[in-house]
Amino acid sequence: MLRIRVPYIGEKSVITEGQEMKWPQACGCCGQPNEGGAYQLKHRARESSLSDGNAAGLLFAWMTSGIDMSWQVPCCPACQVHSRKSRNPLRLKWTIVYAGILTMFLGGFALWSMGIANGDDFSDDPAGTAIAIAFVCLNFVAWYVVWRLVGGLMRWRGRGSMTPGCPDSLAPVTANSDAEFVRLDFTNDAYAQSVAKANGLATEPARLARVPVMLGDLLIRLGL
Repeated sequence: MLRIRVPYIGEKSVITEGQEMKWPQACGCCGQPNEGGAYQLKHRARESSLSDGNAAGLLFAWMTSGIDMSWQVPCCPACQVHSRKSRNPLRLKWTIVYAGILTMFLGGFALWSMGIANGDDFSDDPAGTAIAIAFVCLNFVAWYVVWRLVGGLMRWRGRGSMTPGCPDSLAPVTANSDAEFVRLDFTNDAYAQSVAKANGLATEPARLARVPVMLGDLLIRLGL
């Protein structure tokens, strides 16, 4: 799988908009001639420059702000079907961050109600504090596992609609971003190379694991 990095930073180092892309008129998945069908690729590029600069403000801005971008990627009807079936209904951020925070507080209240880790400091109940820390860590890991399991199930569901030329049941292109670029990850290497050539860009190996990307982007915005 290949990736293309598309710059979207303006002259003042602020996110402006996604670059207009030229898409070769072939299905981005199976590579067959395309007759006008398109897969709408959507992405929200994060903008955290409006915060007050402290870690909490940067985190809140990163979670709530963003500039919406979209591209019409050529995709035949058959490949649109398996792409739609393979789509994970759970968003990574909502699953891990929001659901994880909710269950963390609910679980923490339950531990406190049972008298675990409710002392004034660590020395009052070291075992209880260790249990609470382990619970917080395992809580977020558990939600990540849930997200991966649901995604794997949907991907398996989409495989039944693949054509012989399809390299994967996933959408032909996915998007994520860092501080300067939108990163477009392609399942079809030949199509990625043709898009790169049409837009004067370069390809590189894609890294489709979402959690390292998300944490890396967050660290960039926190200035770490």
